Amino acid sequence: MRRRTLEEKLEAIRLVEAGNSPRSVSDRLHIGHHQIYEWLYIYKEKGVSGLENKRICKKNQYSFEKKCEIIREYQESELTLPEISSKHGIASSTLVGWLSKF
Repeated sequence: MRRRTLEEKLEAIRLVEAGNSPRSVSDRLHIGHHQIYEWLYIYKEKGVSGLENKRICKKNQYSFEKKCEIIREYQESELTLPEISSKHGIASSTLVGWLSKF
């Protein structure tokens, strides 16, 4: 999957804010609906700057304790997987991988 530009992300958000459902925007723009929800959450929490593509210079390495803390927060809170991922600055797929191992 390719990275989406800031303009594409903002277009998706604009369409949802105009009254379209995230699923209809997903179908229209050929973007997974989970991605639309994640962008909406990030936009709400961090604004436009949160949606900007950032270059990743090296992989973050999390201690076992930190991974357990994030997993516990996900399991005990009402936050969704994309919300927890965004909050901690990790990819949803990374969190899914951690959940499958623990």
